[in-house]
Amino acid sequence: MFDGDIRNALQADDRRIIITGAGGWLGLTLLDLLDKLLGDSFLERVHCFGSSDRTLELVNGQKISQRPLEQMAKLVQRPSLLFHFAFLTKDRAEVMDHEAYCNANRVVRKYVLNSLDQLGVETVFLASSGAAYRATDVSASEAMRVYGSLKLEDELDFAKWAELSDRQLITARIFNISGPYINKISAYAMASFIADVLRGHPIVVKATRPVYRSYISAHELLSLALAAMLSAEQRSLSFDTGGQKLEMREFAAEVAATLGGSVAAAPAMTDHVPDDYTGDAEVYDQLMAAYNINSVPLRQQISETASYLEHII
Repeated sequence: MFDGDIRNALQADDRRIIITGAGGWLGLTLLDLLDKLLGDSFLERVHCFGSSDRTLELVNGQKISQRPLEQMAKLVQRPSLLFHFAFLTKDRAEVMDHEAYCNANRVVRKYVLNSLDQLGVETVFLASSGAAYRATDVSASEAMRVYGSLKLEDELDFAKWAELSDRQLITARIFNISGPYINKISAYAMASFIADVLRGHPIVVKATRPVYRSYISAHELLSLALAAMLSAEQRSLSFDTGGQKLEMREFAAEVAATLGGSVAAAPAMTDHVPDDYTGDAEVYDQLMAAYNINSVPLRQQISETASYLEHII
């Protein structure tokens, strides 16, 4: 299903689109995609909610209002699609009291779940995380385990809602994504490596053990989500994000080659236990093929991410 096919499907399906956490990376990427697909009906069809009342702006200058999440329940009942991105991410788990962090995320989950039926939500896209696999991994950091366990709780509770209400749930365990609207530059290897090049510095890889990552475009992920949500045949679906698996030294070389940068000498490998944060690429590729969605090549992902970052660094 190419963008033109998704556009036609969206125009034939007039359900309202609700986005929680609309001001984050995935939320803004989805808004950018929907703005292109919906055209004149964009502002009428799409409703954004987040942590505060503010105006969101896309790279093309389009503006859309975001309202506080607690106002979502004020919407009138109407058949709707809901994209659930609202979540305090792992970087917050690293600095917040863990009890307060857990409580904050559980309050958001409970509110959204309790609102679904009264809003008329018929299908949900749940942005989970590959960290769900690390919820009981003793080798993972405490913050990763806490974050992962909460994502796993989300998956279980939304799955229960879908089963009891006979509604559609599309869940993606997201590992590593790329593209415009990337934020928290120091927290992401791709953003950090690109920033090194844009600042005229060699890319620095600090890991002293093998670190494996795989990247997909946030745009292609959300195109896949939309295609699945608009498919009458697709009911419950859960998948990992895929992409080409590379060790960080290999990935740094790809960034340097794409952007004309260089890579500093990496430290010696002193620990051979790998850090592998990649998903089931085979299932992801099968879904992409089933919905006729083209994967964005890695070097194009790097270029598109760099084009966005060069305006904000």
